[in-house]
Amino acid sequence: TVNASRAIVADLKQTPTGYGFTTAATEGGIAITLTDQYQEVRYALPQKCTVAEFQTVYVALVADHNCAIKLLDADGGQIEISYNNKDNKAIELGSVDKTKEIATIAIMSQEKGTTKALLESIHVEKAGVSQ
Repeated sequence: TVNASRAIVADLKQTPTGYGFTTAATEGGIAITLTDQYQEVRYALPQKCTVAEFQTVYVALVADHNCAIKLLDADGGQIEISYNNKDNKAIELGSVDKTKEIATIAIMSQEKGTTKALLESIHVEKAGVSQ
């Protein structure tokens, strides 16, 4: 369970941005289809998260092919990337530039052909909290 007072949680009901994707709400989360390699879907956080104030980004998903999870700033610039994810991922922010502000989390297909994923949640946890 996410402690809402210690985490910023993305609203998965928002209309995501990106390219080469479709989404559909399901009982278990958001069903994502990425149409080919390097296509991505982006979910905005409800507020910018300055890296110095946060320790971990959690992305709860299950995918049938490897996906990259990208942490992006408000201009779409890449702050950090984690490759080869098919299952839930925790991205530690300890080595990331503390002045950067995370605004959006992107999920990108790494393999040719269609990638299907089920996204359950995205949240950024404040420093000093353990899952």
